[in-house]
Amino acid sequence: MIVVVGHTKGGVAKTSLALALAIRRASQGRDVLLVDADEQQTASKFAALRTSLEHEGARYQTAAYTGRAVRDQVRTLAPRFQDTIIDVGGRNTDSLRAALMVADRLVVPVPPALFEVWEIETMDDLVGEARGMNERLDAISILSMADHRRSRNNAEAVSALQEAKHISYSGVLVHSRVAWQEAQAAGRAVFEMTRQDAKAPARVMATRPNRRCSAARLATTTAPSRKWQVTVAETSDTGQPRASWIACRNTGGP
Repeated sequence: MIVVVGHTKGGVAKTSLALALAIRRASQGRDVLLVDADEQQTASKFAALRTSLEHEGARYQTAAYTGRAVRDQVRTLAPRFQDTIIDVGGRNTDSLRAALMVADRLVVPVPPALFEVWEIETMDDLVGEARGMNERLDAISILSMADHRRSRNNAEAVSALQEAKHISYSGVLVHSRVAWQEAQAAGRAVFEMTRQDAKAPARVMATRPNRRCSAARLATTTAPSRKWQVTVAETSDTGQPRASWIACRNTGGP
């Protein structure tokens, strides 16, 4: 499967989500290629950091391309891997458009902020255009960097996302937590952190499942010193996997 994590706005947690998805899929024993299609090459730099720290985390392969090379190279390389994750930069670029030509799925992270929510209209139009040449493209949005206090901003952003014509709102909320930064500095994904790595490793994110998650498949690990369960759900409304998401839920511990 080829999954693009993209948005025409920067700073919406695209790279963080692409890395988390790549590491999780690799930890499940799958062959994963992460394509860094962002000129800033943050994903490539993170891969170098992860390799230099030599911890026992999941391994995936990384390649960097921009422009039309994203389309051409992914078409060549993707058949060698079970999953290809493409992280594109935060602008309406040739790289984003090229990625949409080869993607099975587009994941659009949108924070509950006015300008970022406005920009979903641009992404919606892009998806509509891309489907003229890539009929299999499935596009979903998630609420990223959400307010953990469940503020009105979250609800208003969700309402706006539900109005998109070509991008379906997935019902997934990814909360903003400092553990994201702590994990990245350690060269890890948040679900790889232990109590010794960070103060509250399993409080990193939360989701409020909707009906799509009723058929979810869960891969579960448990933080060693808290009864918080870190899971990855492959959300689905038909029983077929759409994409993997990180979720946390309290299982009754302190």
